[in-house]
Amino acid sequence: MNPLYLSRVELKDFRTFGNFALDIPPTPGLILLVGTNGLGKSSFFDGIEWCLTGEVRRFSNHIARLKEADYLTRRDAEKGAHKATLRFNHGVPLTRTATLKPDKQALIDLLKSPAWGDISDVGPYLAFTHFLGQAAQQRFTSRKHNEQWEALKGPSGIDRLEEIRLALRGTPTTNAFRKRLEEEQLRLDQAETTLIGWRDLTDRLTRLREGGALIGVLPASELENRFAALAQEFQNRTGSSIDEGGADLSGRLIVLRQAIQGAMDRASATSAGLEPMRAIADRYLALVPQSDPTGQQRAAAKAAVTEATSELSLAELAGLGLGRSSTEQAGLVTAAEAEIQRLMLLRQLFAERERLSGQQKAIAAQCDEISTLEGAKQNSIIDQTERLATARDNHVRRTALEAQQAALREISLRIQDLTALNATHAAREAAVAATKGAADEAATKLPEIRSRRSALDVQIATSEQELIALRAKASDMADALARLAGHIGEHDQECPVCSSAFGPGILQSLANAAAAEQNGALTERARLHQILVDGRSALNSELVAAQQAVDSHNAEIAAAAATLSLLSSARDDIAQSLATNIDGDLAAVAEARLQKIAADLSSLLANGTSGEAMIASAEADIAKSTAELNALRERRNGVDQSALANRNALQAITEHLDALPQPLPVYSAVEGLIMEQQKTLASLQARQVELSTELATAHATEGVARQRLTAVQNEQDALDERIAAADRDMVALTAHWAGGGLVGTPKHDAIEAMANVLRQLSADLATMLNRHEQLAVNLEGLKKQEDLQSLIAAMETEAGAGAADDPAAHERQLQDEIAARRKALELTKATQEAVKAYSQKLQGEADAFSTQFLEPLNDMVENFNRALLSTPGETVEFSADHAVNRTQLDMQLRYADEIDNELYNRQLPPQLVLSEGQMAANGFSILCAASTAYPWSNWRALLLDDPLQHNDVIHAAAFVDLMRNLVEMQSYQLLMSTHDRAEGAFLARKFDAANLPCTVITLTAPSKEGVLTDPAQYNAAAHALMKSRLGNTA
Repeated sequence: MNPLYLSRVELKDFRTFGNFALDIPPTPGLILLVGTNGLGKSSFFDGIEWCLTGEVRRFSNHIARLKEADYLTRRDAEKGAHKATLRFNHGVPLTRTATLKPDKQALIDLLKSPAWGDISDVGPYLAFTHFLGQAAQQRFTSRKHNEQWEALKGPSGIDRLEEIRLALRGTPTTNAFRKRLEEEQLRLDQAETTLIGWRDLTDRLTRLREGGALIGVLPASELENRFAALAQEFQNRTGSSIDEGGADLSGRLIVLRQAIQGAMDRASATSAGLEPMRAIADRYLALVPQSDPTGQQRAAAKAAVTEATSELSLAELAGLGLGRSSTEQAGLVTAAEAEIQRLMLLRQLFAERERLSGQQKAIAAQCDEISTLEGAKQNSIIDQTERLATARDNHVRRTALEAQQAALREISLRIQDLTALNATHAAREAAVAATKGAADEAATKLPEIRSRRSALDVQIATSEQELIALRAKASDMADALARLAGHIGEHDQECPVCSSAFGPGILQSLANAAAAEQNGALTERARLHQILVDGRSALNSELVAAQQAVDSHNAEIAAAAATLSLLSSARDDIAQSLATNIDGDLAAVAEARLQKIAADLSSLLANGTSGEAMIASAEADIAKSTAELNALRERRNGVDQSALANRNALQAITEHLDALPQPLPVYSAVEGLIMEQQKTLASLQARQVELSTELATAHATEGVARQRLTAVQNEQDALDERIAAADRDMVALTAHWAGGGLVGTPKHDAIEAMANVLRQLSADLATMLNRHEQLAVNLEGLKKQEDLQSLIAAMETEAGAGAADDPAAHERQLQDEIAARRKALELTKATQEAVKAYSQKLQGEADAFSTQFLEPLNDMVENFNRALLSTPGETVEFSADHAVNRTQLDMQLRYADEIDNELYNRQLPPQLVLSEGQMAANGFSILCAASTAYPWSNWRALLLDDPLQHNDVIHAAAFVDLMRNLVEMQSYQLLMSTHDRAEGAFLARKFDAANLPCTVITLTAPSKEGVLTDPAQYNAAAHALMKSRLGNTA
């Protein structure tokens, strides 16, 4: 396929461009845009990039959810009107609008070389090998690692390998394997869990069947009847009732067991209490013989002992009574103290409520006061605002009048300029009249002169053809005669052609004469032809003179018309400015209006309300009043906050009072209640002290009584002592006997009778308990039978009918299922291992990427740096780190000096070592290296947006030489911009000197219709190509 070159660029309402069209020689050469920053040089390249790729990369980080029309359509154009069209030397034009885009495959087929592999998106390719933008993010060295890798994958040919590696070891595949293994492991675990559960069911089935066989099963109705009989027997025997509470049989059995066990415990406790009674009976019976049978000594001893014992009993009873009274009195004191605390809390709450109520009234009064002040201040601000509005209106009116006055004075000056315009127009009219005669005469001669020149052109063409033929004939004849004369000597006498005889020397003379005769005829024809050519030159001069006369007259007519138009336009503008008739006296109208405005201004100035001082005073008053109003509002806010806090506190006190026990006393009675309660507390405390004293006295009295009893007993002789002791012991034993629930005097018969009753009751209760346990066992058997039926149903639900009869068969099925699932899991693991092994093999191929691709690219980048940079000692180079499922591209430094290359840390990111200018220069070298090393496109081109701006690292002369060599030797088409006119002129001169096509387009100024441009300037080589192209098109 023929090389592809851009031939035309059209931008409509795109960014800064309105209707822009540029024709370009479709051949290797330079297209240079010159213009100051901000006019749209970058937008020119944006338009080309957008037309080819559908996006502008330098905007990608800023557009978010913006529509294209928001940032691509020219500001003053209709939304979505932006359009870009590119034409190449072959293929259909590429047009992209907001709704139309080029066919993607057709675009790829046009740009891609047939020898290159498949390309799905030309955007990364163009960004890597064609475009160099001003924005930092557009430079290859400033992109992120993943973006650099995406740009390198296609040209390097590793993209297919990366796709396979990503497909094998990428996150989706890894997740798929992991998910598959998890699912198969889960199914295996579920199968094993099911097997374990089945075995548990089988074991439970065996246990239930064995347990049911041992226990036996009674019907539920029989169990109910036996329970009712047992419960009735217990009630009859103990006289106690059982509260079943609507429970089931199991619950009722529990209640009955608790009742039987409670009755047995009570019987045992009563039986245990009979044993001390036996000792009492023995002691009592032993004391009876020791009692005084006559009664005399016994009476005296008894009287003494009884008296002492009575005193001791009274002392003990008094001590016990005083102890209880002291305890009760302490409780009364505590209650009285608590009541005092409650009343004091009520007093505090009531006092705080009264205080808060008073504060609330004071706050309400403050609010009323502030509201009154706010109303007055707002009325004052309204009055001041009205005064300010009046002053401002008068000031605006004064300003407007002064502006009108200035405008009318300017109009008066323009009216004065009309006189000069009238004079100029009159001079132009005179010049038209002066040149009219000569122009009319020349116009009459022009057709005749053109006709004569046409006839003369025909004669010249005929003469030229005859002269060419004569020259050819004369040349042939001269050549033949010269050859013939060369063979005829001075003394030859026979013609070598016709063998005629001649005298000596005559034959040579005739040959020379014939040659001279041919030369004479040719000279005469040339002289006649020159006469015709000179005649055409004279006619051309005459034609030019006539045309100049006509053109001069037409120019004067145009100048006169322009002057008239300017005059009319000036009068029309003045009339429109004055809003009056164009035929009226404009000067008078302007003067009258000036006088009226002066009068109005005088009136305003006399009034004194239009000055800035009045406005400033009013504004100051408003500001002061506003500040005072704001202060009042802040004060109100503070009062409102205090009111809110007061209400909250009052509400809290009310809620606290409501939470106290009701009813509450009134506030006025609380103080009296506190005083009364304090008096009661003092009385109770005094009584408590008295009781403590009395208790101490009672304890002392009890000690004295005990000492007296001891003394009486010691004083009695042995008999009296025995009788007294016997009587005392008998009385005590009788009291203990009665305390044990027995009547009469202590006897062994009464104890035995009570013991027999309790033994019989305990035996009956034990029998009942045994019957109860049998009922519980029968109930358990009935429940196990129900559990057995439920278990059989569950097993048949899980494994089918009859599964409970042969559980081993279903267990074998579960084991087979586990084996199958374990086999599937192992197969998946083996597949994963195979994929890992193949991925390792692919990684080895990826490791060769640096040697096969990056090292040649790094060498070429270094070569371009040496050719371009003023300091080429440091170069950016690329390295690739390949993992099993991804490739990490990194940039590092390479130093030209071998010692530096070994000495310095080359792993540091270049951005930390090189300046922005050096990084930009390396980015340009990378673009050139990639473009020349990977010729994937039919369009060998570089699009450079102001590459030397702010970059003195690249040597300008070296840059121009390199660009010129790319055009001349590699057939590149360069599209470049510069903000520096001198730099643009330098580039153009360099390409002129090499006779290479160069087209210069100058952007001059912005406008509402789009950026303004000068016509494209083509140098000689470009002009010849454009002329040839236009001629071929015509």
